[in-house]
Amino acid sequence: VEATGLDAGYNSAVICKGLEDRLIHGVVGYRRSNHPNKELFYKREYLYDAEGDYYQCPKGYPLIYRTTN
Repeated sequence: VEATGLDAGYNSAVICKGLEDRLIHGVVGYRRSNHPNKELFYKREYLYDAEGDYYQCPKGYPLIYRTTN
């Protein structure tokens, strides 16, 4: 392996050092700031409707599941 892409969950000193020791170029995603943009919402702000089996965003719109890729 010469290069790899990782999500933000792998952004730790141990992982980065392990990649460096193996001469693997790692591109790690970043975590969003703890100071949210007014257009973004925290995960905890979404409400789950068990009867309808969907989440509702803080602005009241239903988020209907479509597919997983």
